Amino acid sequence: MLGETRWLAEQGVKEIMLVSENNTSYGKDLGDIRLLETLLPELAAVDGLERIRVSYLQPAEMRPGLIDVLTSTEKVAPYFDLSFQHSAPGVLRAMRRFGDTDRFLELLDGIRSKAPQAGARSNFIVGFPGESEEDLAELERFLVGGPSGRHRRLRLLRRGRHRGGHLRQQGRPGGRRRAPGAHLAPRGRAHRAARGGADR
Repeated sequence: MLGETRWLAEQGVKEIMLVSENNTSYGKDLGDIRLLETLLPELAAVDGLERIRVSYLQPAEMRPGLIDVLTSTEKVAPYFDLSFQHSAPGVLRAMRRFGDTDRFLELLDGIRSKAPQAGARSNFIVGFPGESEEDLAELERFLVGGPSGRHRRLRLLRRGRHRGGHLRQQGRPGGRRRAPGAHLAPRGRAHRAARGGADR
């Protein structure tokens, strides 16, 4: 990937985006789960490259060292594409995912404590089989994160749930207007390309 990035930069590409099913697991199949922390500074050192974005981060696998690299490495955009999907533990388990509202809120607080300008983007599913009213309220607690906008957001959630909805929530992306760039998918058995960044 490093060689490909250098070639792209020589062709005038200013921005690359790393896209895979789960970038937080990059290197796992190679025996080094922290390989992304090593790769990002190497990519940032490529002459001519101005910005790096990392997409599809698994919230339950976000580790302190990775957050440090994502928030402190020059050229890495303060943009966190976190695949939350839900925040109620029971629904997440049914999805074969992990985490909960408090852990996710702590994760976002930890990111913003290191990079106050950081933006976050995610997708949320309402109406998942077996979801209860309590689960929906738990998701609302995560989305709202405070008293303002509570009733309006709850109506949106309930309307989406009745339609089997898929809600997208995007925070402030931070940084400059996006420059021309390329999508790169980290190679490895655990990382199949999702070029174009389509939601799955």
